Amino acid sequence: MVSDDGTVSVNTAPTVSTDGAALGRKNAAFAWKYTVRDADGDTLAVTEKLDGKTTKTRTGVASGTALTFEQTASAAGFQKILNGNHTITVEVSDGKETVSTSATFTKAVHAASVTLAEPLAVEGDITVAVLQVTGSIPDDAKFKAEVTNNALDSSPVWQDATTEVKKGANIVFENKTATNGAAFMSVITFKPNDHTKITADFERHEFACPCGCTAQMIDPELVQKMQTIRTKLGKAVKVTSGYRCVKHNADPKVGGSRTSRHLYGIAADWRTKDRSVNPVALGIIAAAQGLWRSRHLLARQSRHCPHRHARRQGYMALRPARCVSQHHLQQVCPADHRAGLRGSR
Repeated sequence: MVSDDGTVSVNTAPTVSTDGAALGRKNAAFAWKYTVRDADGDTLAVTEKLDGKTTKTRTGVASGTALTFEQTASAAGFQKILNGNHTITVEVSDGKETVSTSATFTKAVHAASVTLAEPLAVEGDITVAVLQVTGSIPDDAKFKAEVTNNALDSSPVWQDATTEVKKGANIVFENKTATNGAAFMSVITFKPNDHTKITADFERHEFACPCGCTAQMIDPELVQKMQTIRTKLGKAVKVTSGYRCVKHNADPKVGGSRTSRHLYGIAADWRTKDRSVNPVALGIIAAAQGLWRSRHLLARQSRHCPHRHARRQGYMALRPARCVSQHHLQQVCPADHRAGLRGSR
């Protein structure tokens, strides 16, 4: 650079030193620190970017100033970032030259919990409450809501209110004791894709309704019998249809009966993943475990295995007039009896 008096000066570009470039997986807010310097002593302008979009600008920054990337440093800022791979960039300018440096990280948050900062104290007793959740919860989330009406006590009694919260219904408290006065508190948790193991080889998400509603219900005895079959086969088993919500079961493409055992979590369609086992052999193995087979599914090498108490069309009841599980006995048989039905797909 040449000044008015003819003096020639050479500008030195600013520099940025950081905590590193490969930051790995992050499931909570984190501080990515960096320091800006300028050998000429110029004041600096700093721009922070997330995936190419400006998130913060700073001006008049002195050389040697240590800073923290703002978007990822706070819980509120980190919450706005979607799961996946991201690039954070810092650009520094002395008015003459601009330099930049970047780092990458992967956001991987698969669980969250929301609770009140302080209990809501009231006069008298809390017997009924309404809790509403607004915002976007992932479709494949495992959602749970818990509430208490004695939050000020040393050992609050927590009550599962998931069903009421989802329906927007009143929560009627079972607890009647509040030593330190009535106070309301809530905790809401959700976890996408519930991979909780039910048996050695089966996880809960495998039996979830496939329509995207994330509802899941499965009879443990059915899964235990399927595990026995899987162990005998020594091959991976694919559940093609487990629990079905009422809406999904009624879809013409599904073809489910209004009394389908899938509605109660006591039926599953399945096959070997590699389709290497003869479907007739699968049926024989299933029958040996007390499961019923559907003849019309043999052609596509899949088994429909409901716990059932009677013979009906394509199904084969090995133990007529007997319910295999207590869940079936208590929930399904009475309904079938009232409707004059003898079981359905």
